[in-house]
Amino acid sequence: MKNSLLAGFLLFASAFTSFTQQSIQFAPVTNIDMMIANIFGIQCGSVSNVQVTAGIDQIGRFEYGSTIGLNSGLVMTTGAVAGSNQPSSEFSSTMMMSNGDADIDAFGVAAGQSYPSYDAGFIEFDFTPTSSDTVRFNYILASEEYPEFANTSFTDRFLFLISENGAPYVNVATIPGTSIPVEINSINATVNPQFYIDNSTSLNFVFDGYTVPLEAKFFAQAGVSYHVKLVIADLSDSAFETNGTYNADSLETGMYHIRFTPDAAAFPGVAPLYYTSGDTWSTASVIGIPCFFNSGNINSTTLAPLSGDGVIGGTIIIDTNFLHAPTVPFENALIKLVNSANETVAFTYSAVNGSYQFNNVPIGNYTLKIDVPYIPQLTDHQITIAGNQTVSGANFEIMSNGILAQGDLVLNVEETENQYVSCYPNPAKNVLTISNTMAEEITISIYSLNGRLIQTTLNHPGTTQIDISNLASGVYILKSSTHHFTQRVVKL
Repeated sequence: MKNSLLAGFLLFASAFTSFTQQSIQFAPVTNIDMMIANIFGIQCGSVSNVQVTAGIDQIGRFEYGSTIGLNSGLVMTTGAVAGSNQPSSEFSSTMMMSNGDADIDAFGVAAGQSYPSYDAGFIEFDFTPTSSDTVRFNYILASEEYPEFANTSFTDRFLFLISENGAPYVNVATIPGTSIPVEINSINATVNPQFYIDNSTSLNFVFDGYTVPLEAKFFAQAGVSYHVKLVIADLSDSAFETNGTYNADSLETGMYHIRFTPDAAAFPGVAPLYYTSGDTWSTASVIGIPCFFNSGNINSTTLAPLSGDGVIGGTIIIDTNFLHAPTVPFENALIKLVNSANETVAFTYSAVNGSYQFNNVPIGNYTLKIDVPYIPQLTDHQITIAGNQTVSGANFEIMSNGILAQGDLVLNVEETENQYVSCYPNPAKNVLTISNTMAEEITISIYSLNGRLIQTTLNHPGTTQIDISNLASGVYILKSSTHHFTQRVVKL
């Protein structure tokens, strides 16, 4: 399946005034309010209430853009601005995993194209012009969707929306002489080709195609309040229908990975799964799409609610050093809880701060499978739940070469005293003595702080010695799950 997170790319600028041949350069925006005021302020006067809804990497500025027809200005993208000045032979794709935009969707529905939107980035602001005049701005739409995904459901759309005195939005970013929004499907090598530029051989602009500079304009009256919204979004990377069939007729011939994620409201407890086999993105079967319609049916068992007393939690982060930024939390990673029989017993997604948690985990041995498209999991945490336990620190970091388990697991256990059972000495070096004054045998298990079962002994009435000389120095948990006894011991 084509990655919906491919970057649609918008260059938005005031005017083309320079003919320098220096390579195009991209940089972050340090003050978006000032930049908007500089671009719009001359014609519009009072600019206020500037708001940005986009990832930190989706907004930037560019300079030395004479080769593409605009010298400098604002960049908006559905991916990451960084890397845009690579040769077009490279592939620009960034996993933003963010929401779409209702206005992008609404304009599509009005045009008979009900494709869902993803990875939207938009800037909004208010202004009141000081004189009545036609407001004019130039812009370019560039994308990695070109040329192979033109005239399919995979398109990128840009809207330049204007609301006068709170009235409904009007889009002024249209194909010249029409009311059709500017997107991949409305300008390409076969549709309105006079506005399209093939960029397959560029050395300093990564996108395979882009539009000629287009003009957005509208007549603004002095003293009237206007609200502007500039928005760009990816459209439609799936056609998941209510009958559970995936329509692949709009894909190019090729090899794909396909993951079905049932709607949580319509199919509660149904785990995401792959077609036809495999449990994570890196191990899923690769599906060949021939030159005719193909489909796959969803077959998944609803997971039973967990019914134990354990808790497992951690955090997912991503290494963003390639963007010259520190590691940051990773939202919407799929985490599967897998038992010793390699069965998925629960799943969840990381929150906006990267955290996740499984509650009510039964007694057993578990691993966690972290599923991020195209990133294999290289290491994992082995976790044992022996009862009412909370295992924290099951952290993972998404690196460029794979997903790595990070940090030390911590088993948070409340000590439980039993008047008939005790252990000594504590700390101990070579031998622990268990005193059992009951008239029955008890089982004592030793766990590491990360919840790993180390050894189990059967303790008769009286005293039993346990050899711990082979254990590394540190803190361990002694536990009897049947006789309500839990105690921390220190191995010297």
